[in-house]
Amino acid sequence: MSVSRAIVLVSPVLALTLSAGCGGGNVASHLAQAPRFEPEGETKCGVAKSQAHPLVVEWPSADRMTLENKIREGVVAVRYVGCEMRILERCSVPAKYAYLGATRSEDKVVIKDEDDLYANLPLGAAKLEGKLLRSGELTVDMDLVGRYEAEKASVRADELQGDCQGATHFVYGVAVGAFDFHAGADATVGAGASFAGVGASGQSQSQRETLKKSGDEAACARATTQDKAPPDGCGALVRLEVVPIGAAPPPVPTCPDGTQWNGSACLAHKVVTEVDCPAGATWNGSACVSTQVVTAVDCPPGAWWDGKACAAKVVCPAGMTWLRGGTFKVAGGYADFDPADGLTLQPFCMDSTEVTADAYAQCVHAGRCSAAGVTMVTDRKSLRPDPLCNYGVKERGEHPMNCVDWGQALSYCRAQSKRLPSEWEWVWAALGGTDPGTQDNEATAAPHACWKDNRKTDGTCDVGTPVAGTIVDLDGNVSQWTASRLPWGPTIARGASWDANKTAYPNVLTYWHNDVEAAYPTRNEYSRALRRNDLGFRCVR
Repeated sequence: MSVSRAIVLVSPVLALTLSAGCGGGNVASHLAQAPRFEPEGETKCGVAKSQAHPLVVEWPSADRMTLENKIREGVVAVRYVGCEMRILERCSVPAKYAYLGATRSEDKVVIKDEDDLYANLPLGAAKLEGKLLRSGELTVDMDLVGRYEAEKASVRADELQGDCQGATHFVYGVAVGAFDFHAGADATVGAGASFAGVGASGQSQSQRETLKKSGDEAACARATTQDKAPPDGCGALVRLEVVPIGAAPPPVPTCPDGTQWNGSACLAHKVVTEVDCPAGATWNGSACVSTQVVTAVDCPPGAWWDGKACAAKVVCPAGMTWLRGGTFKVAGGYADFDPADGLTLQPFCMDSTEVTADAYAQCVHAGRCSAAGVTMVTDRKSLRPDPLCNYGVKERGEHPMNCVDWGQALSYCRAQSKRLPSEWEWVWAALGGTDPGTQDNEATAAPHACWKDNRKTDGTCDVGTPVAGTIVDLDGNVSQWTASRLPWGPTIARGASWDANKTAYPNVLTYWHNDVEAAYPTRNEYSRALRRNDLGFRCVR
């Protein structure tokens, strides 16, 4: 987009004061307390805290252009308090953004009251209250094709460079594409109409007022998941994801010669030599090291043996199971993996069940996940409705979320501060997180697995109920996306689904330890854009 407009900088800080007075008579403004940061002369916002994912479709074009330019330079630091955001133009973060293409999705946010307004457009809410009152409804139609994401997930205050006084947050992610922000309810659109009102009838246009519009639907149609940048004409900034800046670590004082800092004071230290080591220890050149032989049985409660020492177990969040690390060899001839090499994994936490339809719906409601296409299944170049997709079906809230593509699964996990498992983390979990040769996590569940032969019907079941320290539905119910991709393109999904034939594949659950590929359906190669009613996911951390 070419804009022949100069920006006059009147101070070191470019102030995008997008809300002059976030007051008003909405429920949030009366009930919430003002932020603790209250500089003299600044207007207090009517919400308790800054929203983490504000839409920015109401920004003036000049402010949007400034932010686009800053994104090209590096990660953007801002002062964000309540519903006021200012870009700190002379402050820099030592990191860059990477563009991540995603499955194109059309979405809509309808704002009907002031609570909706402050939840979705906190930066312009005060100025838009009157418009909402007069029109009765504000709508944002979005055509999203990808996002910019910072290479750093966290930033400390001591990492900032330049004039950064007042910095509170940094912009971690920016959703991009095209949008149409308008006031008034949509009328029935005439033939030939499409996103953003292109080709709409005169009747449709007369019943709404366009407030802001950026990006071109035709340009967005050229987007692919492999893009390294948004298509020309489809790079409008739509929604930000901001993260608070962390505190700087306390400085470590310089101690006098002959002393060292112990975390709270400078203490005298003794020069240790080999003759000073106690019995059972040896000098390694810099310290005394215990020579006691430790094995797994010597580890105290709450610790595990990593092959060299006792290591503390990680406390996993609710709904996840801890799996210790280890090394194992992969059986079966994989063209993309040398079975002669031992595979070593670090400890990790895995969701005990697949992600459910209700859990995914909560993420959509929070504005962090896409509901595009989740009731449809990709069939070559067409879409067809599928009654076996679970999203939005009331009685299937505890069924696994299916009919999602790889990008949607990845976005959900990231929204929970998790990630998709690698293929071999998934296999390690199926092996029980132990050495090969032991029973897997579901070795006793074969008669109860969610398979159509067991139930005499098609479709998924409620996710299994794990007992402490177990992971369920690694086979049966739905196959699951992983983060692993083959060199020639496809992404790997693991586990046999409800559609597996237990008569033809009787060893899916019980013989993983003999051969990882003993059952063919347990490893599938899919395009990342594929959606299936027998394909879901779970997350790890």
